[in-house]
Amino acid sequence: MNDEGVMNDTFLQALLTLPEVDEAKLSPDRRWVAFTWVHAGAHTDVYLVPTDGSAAPIALTTTPEETRLIGWAFDSRSVIVAEDHDGDERVRLFRVAIDHPGAMEPLTEDRPPYFISGGALSPDGRTLFYSISYDLAANTPIEASIIYRHELSSGERTPRRLHRRRRRPLHRHRRLLRPPRHPPPAM
Repeated sequence: MNDEGVMNDTFLQALLTLPEVDEAKLSPDRRWVAFTWVHAGAHTDVYLVPTDGSAAPIALTTTPEETRLIGWAFDSRSVIVAEDHDGDERVRLFRVAIDHPGAMEPLTEDRPPYFISGGALSPDGRTLFYSISYDLAANTPIEASIIYRHELSSGERTPRRLHRRRRRPLHRHRRLLRPPRHPPPAM
């Protein structure tokens, strides 16, 4: 390979490793922005910056794994993050208080046999909601996703029913199915 090819490869590698912000979310009290910062360090981590620009971003997580922002707690005092182990995408959810960067409180089990999607805390912070493509009662993977309510104090998880809209009885729609009383005039 010639010098130009080496230079192009080096330039391309530099472009591919430029830091980028992903998943930026405004806190409910509008005082903070938390975000996932890719390529800012050795690993992908979650950062926090005040919205008034009064301080530089601080790392909420500094892990040897990929850690991404999921969302904010209602009180704006903590965020939910997902940590991926070994790139298998079977994440574990954590709560990180913004006044204790680096202290990751585990919310779900380590290395679950399923993929977690989402993660939202109840307003009181005692219950976590997320969906998984796994039936915990049958201990088996499934095609559809089930939303679970996870009580953090007891660890109890219960599936949430998806409320479907009830279909109206056919007799309410009969007038839509009838031919019009006064057909349009023939041309």
